[in-house]
Amino acid sequence: AGFAVVLPQTGSSTARGVAERLRQAVEAALLEESTVSDANLTISLGVASFPSDGPSPEGLIRRADVALAAAKQRGRNQTCLASDVLGGTPDMKRTFWEVAEYLEAASANTIYAMAAAVDARDHCTYIHSRNVSNYAVAMGRAIGLPKKKVERLRITALLHDIGKIGVSDSTIRKPGPLNKDEWEMMKKHSELGATIVGHIPELADCAPAIRHHHEWYDGSGYPHGIKGKDIPVEARIIAVAEAYDTMTTPRSYRHTISREQAVEELRRCSSTQFDPALVLAFINATG
Repeated sequence: AGFAVVLPQTGSSTARGVAERLRQAVEAALLEESTVSDANLTISLGVASFPSDGPSPEGLIRRADVALAAAKQRGRNQTCLASDVLGGTPDMKRTFWEVAEYLEAASANTIYAMAAAVDARDHCTYIHSRNVSNYAVAMGRAIGLPKKKVERLRITALLHDIGKIGVSDSTIRKPGPLNKDEWEMMKKHSELGATIVGHIPELADCAPAIRHHHEWYDGSGYPHGIKGKDIPVEARIIAVAEAYDTMTTPRSYRHTISREQAVEELRRCSSTQFDPALVLAFINATG
């Protein structure tokens, strides 16, 4: 069940306080009247404020929904601000929300065009998504995924970096290390990508793998820190494929390494960053 509360002339910090008092009151009531069947009931809340989180009632509801989803993903029984979900500077936040709003009604063809646009922003990364897709398909076939899942994997891998459409050119093309705000914004691309494709019915099944392709097998990745087999298999496959292509594709700001060196690095990071079984599948499928 869900509900909404409107608080006129209330800032985000005050709204958070109201939401927390509401959560605590509901939690206390649930504990007082709990039975075995409802002992695990909790309440999570998402808070969005005008105008920083959205310029319209519809936009505010969407932002609050995003914050609510984040509260649930972070363990439930808590309050989350929309501004907490997206780090970085006000300009970065505005870019994120504007892109998400514009693409909510986009068609699948538009999404594919956007994916091409992301690659085209940097000549060095023009074929990156295609390389990752090819490697991913080879791995999917090697581990015996059904034909339909392999096709979904192909599309997912093509779109895995679509969220970078919400990241500034200066950040994407920066030749050196990213600063804290830039890195926090870059880390949001997987969530934004999942949000974008999630609004397209024929692509919605791709969203979980796009969201989690930067998770680590040992749980130290992002955005949610899930680990092992809790990470969708498509995301674990894309993680290996993307890492290999990143290491072996020329970049003006990074030394390219050989296949042998890249494979050795994949082996070294097995069981920490990567699923060891999928590293082996990659080596066998592309050897």
